[in-house]
Order: sequence, then structure tokens, then C-alpha cells
Amino acid sequence: QNLETLLISTSAYEVAYTNYTKQREVFESDTAKIAELERTIADLKSGREALVALKARIKSHLLPSLNAVSSLLLNEMTGGEMSKVELDEAFNITVDGFAIEALSGSGKAVANLALRLGLGQVLTNRVFSVFLGDELDASMDEQRAGYLMACLGRLRGQVSQILVVTHKQLSADHIIQR
Repeated sequence: QNLETLLISTSAYEVAYTNYTKQREVFESDTAKIAELERTIADLKSGREALVALKARIKSHLLPSLNAVSSLLLNEMTGGEMSKVELDEAFNITVDGFAIEALSGSGKAVANLALRLGLGQVLTNRVFSVFLGDELDASMDEQRAGYLMACLGRLRGQVSQILVVTHKQLSADHIIQR
């Protein structure tokens, strides 16, 4: 009887020990996952803080410069028809006080192009000075397309590579026709 009791106790102990071992492995695995998630959360919080700080720097430094350069380009690309493009702190675009959505296709195209060129000039400051444009003048009449090409021609001294794809005839240093 003593041996039977000992056998039952030992069997119960082995079952309990096996369950404990399995549960401990699950606990350790879950604890490791929690620790990894906490590190990820900390990294995400740090990234968010960095983005908030960057956004503040962009608002205070980049936007005024971008708006000034882009407005000069817009004025030149429209022959003075449009003079002021602004990107506000919420990154909404206005042209001469009107939301960009209120403009014609050509107006939207030229305003967006002025911002793209301005952004390139403000951010790269001639470090990586390349501009690629595909069918920039597609929605523009001949006069506005002419202003655009004249503006791009003037930028040759500031932008080292300007590549433009168009169906229209234009004068350029190098033309490849297909």
C-alpha cells in the first residue's frame, strides 16, 4: 500500500511537473513577446516624437522658403497670370488665395510643377540637382507651355540635369526623338 501511494504521488508529481514545464515555456515565450512589443512601442513613440519635431522644423524653415521659390517659378511659368502658390502648415495648396482644386487642369499642373521644382531647389540646394518631367505641358495651351519651357531653360544654370518628355516641339540642348 505504501508503494501504491508512492507510485500515485510520483505519477501525479510527473504530470504536474510536465504541465508546469509546458506552462513555464509558454510564460517565458509570452514574456519575451511582451518585451519585444514594449521595445517596438518605445521605438514607435520615439519615431513619432521625431516626426513631430521634424514637422515643426519643416513648418518654420522649409515652408517659407518653398513658398517663396515656388511663387517665383509659378509667376514665371504663367507669364504673370498667377503669382503666389502657398503650402500651408496642413500641407494644403492655395494659388493666389484659391484652393488648388478650384483651378483648371493647366493651373493645377503648373502650380504642382512650381512646388515640385521649388521643393527640389530648396531641399537639394544643388547637391543632387536633377529634374525629370513627363508630359508637363500636356494640359497647357501653347502660350503657357512656352512660359514653362522658358522657365525650365532659365533653370539650366541651377539644375544640372533637366529631362523632359513631351509630344510638343521644344528647343533644348539635346533632343531625342522617337
